[in-house]
Amino acid sequence: MTENLARSTGPADPGVASRTWRRPVARNDPSVTLQDALLARGRGNSLNLIRLVLASIVIGAHAWPLSGSGATAAWFEPFAWQAVPGFFCLSGFLIARSRMTLGLGRFMWHRCLRILPAYYVVLVVIAFVAAPLSTVGGGVWRADEAFTYVVGNGAVRQLVWNIPSTVDAMAWDGSLWTLFYELLAYVCAGLLLAVPLARRHARTVTPLLLVCCAVGVWWRVEPGALNTSLFLETMRLGTYFLAGMVFYFWAERIRLDWRLAVVALGLVAAAWAVGRPDVLGPLPLAYFLLWLGATVPARWAQRNDVSYGVYIYAFPVAVLVEWFMPGLSVAQHVGLVVLFTVPLAWASWLIVERPAMRHKNARWRRRETPPEQVMARDPRASAA
Repeated sequence: MTENLARSTGPADPGVASRTWRRPVARNDPSVTLQDALLARGRGNSLNLIRLVLASIVIGAHAWPLSGSGATAAWFEPFAWQAVPGFFCLSGFLIARSRMTLGLGRFMWHRCLRILPAYYVVLVVIAFVAAPLSTVGGGVWRADEAFTYVVGNGAVRQLVWNIPSTVDAMAWDGSLWTLFYELLAYVCAGLLLAVPLARRHARTVTPLLLVCCAVGVWWRVEPGALNTSLFLETMRLGTYFLAGMVFYFWAERIRLDWRLAVVALGLVAAAWAVGRPDVLGPLPLAYFLLWLGATVPARWAQRNDVSYGVYIYAFPVAVLVEWFMPGLSVAQHVGLVVLFTVPLAWASWLIVERPAMRHKNARWRRRETPPEQVMARDPRASAA
């Protein structure tokens, strides 16, 4: 994104894309808080890099089933399970900041600009470029099926997964389903923080909502035994998103310490070991990822964010790799997917995403709150 730190936004959104290199905080300074490291002016971070790593883990998670190698390897499964939730943790933190800075209308305008242009472009690329290309290896491309694929997924929620006459009716982009929940989280956060009481007492409201979501995640599996995907994924991913929001509103009180990061990582592993990663893992996972984003240096990642492009293009690239070169090992499959996906992600960033974000400051009647005034009026300044 081209937004500066004060207006940083979220999951399919980079933390910062500044024009100049800004040094991250020192790893060994326990006096630094999350606010100092990620919210103060003039401070750089590497959240874009962390998001790129998470997108790469998603590529690995899909490699086993897409390459015909069976289920994801047991040793990789914990990483695969936490990749998408990791995106939501970072989004919750950054989206809270964006919403506290912007009015509801402009906030949603920024979110739509960040998510939708690249989303619609990838649908068109799949339907009218990738799908016809796939017929070189077999199958038939039909224009009516291609239009159905684009129009059927136009509301962002994935309702049409394949173009039936191509690639043996395989799903063309199995990663896009999370974007519906991402946008749903944006809407919910925007509306929640439009309520004056919730905005003033966000330090209390967001942890309470986090507990409610965590209980919902537990209840859906144990006594509830629900199998409705909309409820299941809203509760599960919403818990991680709220964890990020909680860290934003308590940022000035939370220390950035490598020892706490080690403990947090241990708690994530323990939550996985006891079979409750979505109930016990969101807060420690959010802390660990924010710590990484504040301490790992990555100069280029402060200016560019290709993580979204990698996320949305990797799956169709993987489908084509398997279609034209079946029988590859997982390592070979991943290597080729990365090789072909990175140029597409860069093109998406340079041609679609970054130009779209240049329209974020379109004239609005209502004047937005200057970032420097937000710090003074932030609900964290007065404990609820």
